[in-house]
This record gives sequence, C-alpha cells and structure tokens, in this order.
Amino acid sequence: AVICTYKREAYVKRNLNHLSATILADEELQQHIEIMVIDNGKTLQKDEIEQTNIKLYPNKNCGGSGGFTRGIIEALNRKDEFSHVLLMDDDILLESNVLVKTIRFLQILREEHTDLTLGGSMLRLDDMTVQHEAGGRWTGIRIQHGNHNIALTEVSSLLQNEALVSPQYNAWWYCCIPMRLIDENGLPLPFFIKVDDIEYGMRITKKLLVMNGIGIWHEPFENKRAPQLDYYDVRNKLTVNTLYTDNCLLTKNLFLLMRYMGKNMLKGSPQMAKFAVMGCKDYLKGIAYFENVDLEQRHKQIGEQYKAVSDNKSHSNIYYWAADIVAYVQLAIQLILRTSTLKKQYRNEIEKITGKEYWINQLEIEA
Repeated sequence: AVICTYKREAYVKRNLNHLSATILADEELQQHIEIMVIDNGKTLQKDEIEQTNIKLYPNKNCGGSGGFTRGIIEALNRKDEFSHVLLMDDDILLESNVLVKTIRFLQILREEHTDLTLGGSMLRLDDMTVQHEAGGRWTGIRIQHGNHNIALTEVSSLLQNEALVSPQYNAWWYCCIPMRLIDENGLPLPFFIKVDDIEYGMRITKKLLVMNGIGIWHEPFENKRAPQLDYYDVRNKLTVNTLYTDNCLLTKNLFLLMRYMGKNMLKGSPQMAKFAVMGCKDYLKGIAYFENVDLEQRHKQIGEQYKAVSDNKSHSNIYYWAADIVAYVQLAIQLILRTSTLKKQYRNEIEKITGKEYWINQLEIEA
C-alpha cells in the first residue's frame, strides 16, 4: 500500500495509527500487507512513522505522480514479494476493514482474473453517506463520475453500483493494481498532479471492478480549486486526449483550452487565464518537454508566477481580456497546424517518459 503525502502530517499519522491498531495488530493479516509512506515534503520523521510493515521514504517533490511512482518503483524492486500495489491519498478517511476486504478478495481471485484492477469508491467527507464517484470515464472534454452523488443508504443505489458499466479508470484515492500490469505497461506519466490517475488507468486497465463496501471518504474537490492549477489541467488533459482520442481530437482540445481560459475571463479574473496558456504552450513542446523538465522546479516556477500575477494590479480587466483573446487565437493556430504531428509523436514516444530509468533520474534515487 503506497501513501503519497506532502506536508499533511496529521492526516497520515491518523490513518497509520488506525491501521497499526487494527490490521497491523493482527498476526495473520499483517503478513499480507506493507505500507510505504512516500514523503514528498520530507517533514515526517522515521522514528514517528516506521514500525513493523510501515516504511518511510523521503522523496523529491515531483507531485502525486512522482510520489506514487516512487512507491511503485520500490515495489518493483521487490516484486517477488508483492502481487499488487494499492495507491492511496494521504488525506482520506480510511476504515481498516476496507483493507481486510481487499486482501480477502485478492486471495480468492481465479487465475483468469489476476489482471483485474480493484477500485475503491469515494464518499463525501461532508456528507458521509453520499458517493462522489465509483470509477470514472474520460470523454475528452470532462470526467464522467460513476454513479455520482447517489445516497448509499438506499438499496436501489447499492444495486445501481453493482450494475455499474465498466469504468475506464479508478482514481488514486484507493486503487489496487496488479504488478503484472505495471510490468507490461510501464510507469505513470510525469504529470505532477491532475489527470495522472486518469491517464494511467486508461493505459493499463484491462478489467476494473468497483464494488460496494470498498471505498474511502474524501473532502469534495469543489472545495479545492486554485487557479494556477489550470496549468496542469490544460497541459495534462491535452496530452491525454492526444494519446487516446481519435474522434474530434482537435475540436476537443480547442474547446478545452477555450473552457479553461474563458472560465477565468467570465469570473472576473482574466489575468488568471495565463496558466491555461502556459499549460498549452508546454503541451505543444511535445515529449521533449517532459524529457527535459525538472518537475519540482517547474512547480515552484508556477507558484512564483501565481504570486506575481496576483500581486500585479497595473492593468485593467479589458487589457487582460484583449491579451487572452490574442493568446487563444495564436494557440488555436498552433493546435490546428500541429495536432496530427503531436499525436504521432506522443503515441510513438510515450515509453521515453514512462520507463523506470526516466523516473529514477527524475526522482534522483538510486537504481
């Protein structure tokens, strides 16, 4: 089980204390699980975290994708010991019985289902009987949340979950992946945050099961929006579309860019459309951009840009509106001219940035 964290000490300690007092206190169950805490913030202390079956790995901050990938690499280095890697967010509320169910389910899987990914649904932390998502699908424009906002107190909702049409991916708040699929399909893309779980699920998932009784609680995402994160949303969604969308690829990418830029313009903060523009420009650089970028430094640059934009009051909204329209037209022309070439490049060269050697260099860890 891999928990990726960044300066959320209280959340991590809460969940680890719960697991230590329950599943790890059981002599039989503890034989089936090891917990790897990947600390991107390097704020946790080994003597506070490590114990039997819990290990701490200080890690370069390459975002959620880098943290989870570090855990996957550590599992690959000992792959004879593990059948699956379970990815879990640090800020979830976890009931240990969910892990027990996961272990027992994996123990009885038939041979023909050993390529099955097991997903956990997300329930709302602010309304704990309401399900936010049971698996998801990416349309090229938006996420379709499986059985979104249904009340799990209703028998009809539980039956609806059991009849769920097979989703494309499960988010990394709770996603249990067979090691064999990782061997066959490589590691996640270096997205830092946003859409990394969607892309990886679409790439490696053969069969995905989301079942009642396996899930976690998480704070609703509408409470978390920050405008600078549009950089990651735009860059990464354009990349995912380029990799996996054939029908109306150009139209969808043009619309995505317009939506993220227009959202800020219409909400009275047109200067914040800058981050969608930055994301599109980096996407247009192709695979070479991801090969050469230092993920940690790029994230710091985006934070500095956000502070500079927030502090800059020298221009009116009309000025930014005009600049945004010009920027969109320029980027749209580039998308029209280069989409076909970028599609071939991303699809033919994805292995360059999903291999173990790439990630070892990016994370600056020993082979």
